[in-house]
Amino acid sequence: MEMIIDDHQNHTTGEVTDDHDKDFIHTLIELSSIENPSDDRLTKGDIKALVMDILTGGTDTTVVTIVWAIVLPGTCVLVNGWWVGRDPGTWGENAAEFYPERFENLDVDFGGGNFEMVPFGGGRRSCPAMKTVPATLEAIIANLLYWFDWEVPDGVKNEDMKM
Repeated sequence: MEMIIDDHQNHTTGEVTDDHDKDFIHTLIELSSIENPSDDRLTKGDIKALVMDILTGGTDTTVVTIVWAIVLPGTCVLVNGWWVGRDPGTWGENAAEFYPERFENLDVDFGGGNFEMVPFGGGRRSCPAMKTVPATLEAIIANLLYWFDWEVPDGVKNEDMKM
């Protein structure tokens, strides 16, 4: 990251005149050189942090999903109970019971339009990459299956796997 910022700084000494030639890092470097009354300028560390936030912003949910894709059978999974819906008005009288079949025939817009499920937030705070997630996950899991030699744990037969 340091080299990328240094490279941009070296190229901005000649002042990029066309706005189409500027990218986000150019803009941050320009902002770091602007005088302001509070004397709070962007440092190189600030620029690195902002760029890394942008680059890694949407990776957390993807990484978590990939980890779930390779969870071993019998693994103890801890669930954060605060995220589980408990409203009997929405989920019926058995809202506190584990009953995943309740979701099978739901006619719900997963894009955040319905309040029953707001997986990525709703409205303008929704996940901008929501439409690309299925393709990304499919490609990553396909690569995991292609490039690694997966084996069942000792003592388990292929026939015993429920897939």
